[in-house]
Amino acid sequence: MKKQPSFKNNTDQKQTNMRTTIFAAVLVLFIPFASIFAQHQNWMTKNKSYINSKTLREIIWPGSHDAGTGVFQQPYQVANESGDAEITTKLYNQMKGVVGSAINGRIANMARTQNRSVYYQLNSGARYFDLRPYWNNGDVSNSHTLVVQKMASVFDDIEAFLERYPDEIIILHERQEGGFNSTRYNMYWSVVMKKLGHRLVPNNYSAKNTYSDIIKSGRRVIYLSSYDRPSHQYLWPKSKINGNAGWPGNGVTGTNFYNKVKDHLAYFSRTTDVFILASLAYTPVWTEYTASVTTGGSLKKYHNQHIKNQIVTNLDKWYQQAGGGMNILMTDFIEDNSRFVEKVVALNRKSKAPSVVPFSLTFKNTAPYDTWFEVIYKANGQTKKWNTGTLGNGGSKTMRGSDDRMTIVSVRATYKDGLNWKTIGTKTYNKAAKSVHKNFSLSGKIFQQPSFGAR
Repeated sequence: MKKQPSFKNNTDQKQTNMRTTIFAAVLVLFIPFASIFAQHQNWMTKNKSYINSKTLREIIWPGSHDAGTGVFQQPYQVANESGDAEITTKLYNQMKGVVGSAINGRIANMARTQNRSVYYQLNSGARYFDLRPYWNNGDVSNSHTLVVQKMASVFDDIEAFLERYPDEIIILHERQEGGFNSTRYNMYWSVVMKKLGHRLVPNNYSAKNTYSDIIKSGRRVIYLSSYDRPSHQYLWPKSKINGNAGWPGNGVTGTNFYNKVKDHLAYFSRTTDVFILASLAYTPVWTEYTASVTTGGSLKKYHNQHIKNQIVTNLDKWYQQAGGGMNILMTDFIEDNSRFVEKVVALNRKSKAPSVVPFSLTFKNTAPYDTWFEVIYKANGQTKKWNTGTLGNGGSKTMRGSDDRMTIVSVRATYKDGLNWKTIGTKTYNKAAKSVHKNFSLSGKIFQQPSFGAR
C-alpha cells in the first residue's frame, strides 16, 4: 500500500491543501484558454481538407486591425508624420492643461486596438495583419497616433510562429504609413528581406491562386501595400487588394453598422481576382475621443459596448447576404474574441466561390449626328455616373461590369445640333443591372435613333 504523506501539524496540511486548491483553480482557468489556442493556432492546417483547393480570395481570413498596437514603446512617442498625427495634435491642443503628463497614456488607451503582440494574435487565429509602418529616426515601427510595436519585432514574431506552424499562411498589409520617401523605403525593405525574405510569396502569384499553390511554393507570407512603392519581386502592389472596401464610418453602431457591413460585403463579394478587405471595427466620434482622454476611458470599452457581440451574432447573416463571398474580415481585440475566430473558421468549411454575373450595356449611335449617352447608376450605396463620350454615326461604346447587384437608375441621350447639345430623352429604369442586361442583350442596343427606346 502506498504510504500516505504525514503532516507535522495542521498548518502544513492547510498549506498543502491551499496549494492544491490554487493549482486546481489555475488548471481550471488554463484548460479553456489552452483549448482555444489548440483550436486556433494552426486552424488552416487542421482545415486543409476544406481550404486546400480554394483560392486565396475564397478563403475567409480573420484579420487584426492596427495589429501593432498591442505593444506601445516606452516612453510614449507621438508619431508626428503618421496618418493619425492630426488626431493626436488636436487632442493635445484641446486637452492642454486638463490631464497634464497623463495625456499620452490616455491617448494610448484610445489608440490601442489590440491587447498583445502579433505573435499572440497569430496564436489566437489572426492571419491578416493591418500594418502602419512609420519611419522613426532611422528605425521603423508601427504607429497609431503613437509609436507602437517595431516592424522588426513583428517579423520576428512571424518567423517564430511559422517555425512552429509551417503550413499557416499570413497576409501583411501596409494600409497606412508615415515619414517615408523612396530611399527610406528601400532601406526598410532591405530589413523586410533580411527578416522574412525566405518566407515571402512572389508577386506573380495572386488571389486567384489556391492555398495548395502557396503551400507548394514553399513560401508562407504575402506582403501587400496600398501605396505606390518601388518595384520589388516580393512586394504585392495595391492593385491586388481592395483595401477600402468596407469601413463603416465614425460612430456607426446598431442597425446602421449592420446595414453598412451588409452592403459592403454584398457588393464587393462579386470580385474574384483580388483580395477584398472589410472592416468590422468601431471608430469613435470626436466627442468620444475627448471624453475618454479626459476621464481615462478606452477604445476597448466602445468596441465591447457597440459592436463586439453584434459581429459574432450577425456573421452568419452577413455570410448569407454576401453570397458566400466574404474574404478578409478585420476587427479589433481579436485575441479576446475567440468566438469570432471560431465562426470564421467554421465558415471556411462551407464557403464557396462567389458567383460573378457579368453584364454589359452597349450604346450605338445610328443617327447622322453626334450622340452622347449618360448612365446614372447606384453601387455600394452611392450614386454614380458613366458616359460614352461623343459617338459619331455608327459609333458604339459598352459599359461593362462584374456586379449584377448594381442598380441602373436612368439613361439620358443627347445629340449635337450644330454647336449645341440637346436632350433626346431620358429613360428611367431603377432596376438591377442584371435585369437591364437581360432586357437589352437581345439586340445589344439600348437606343436606336430616332425612336429612343429599348430594342
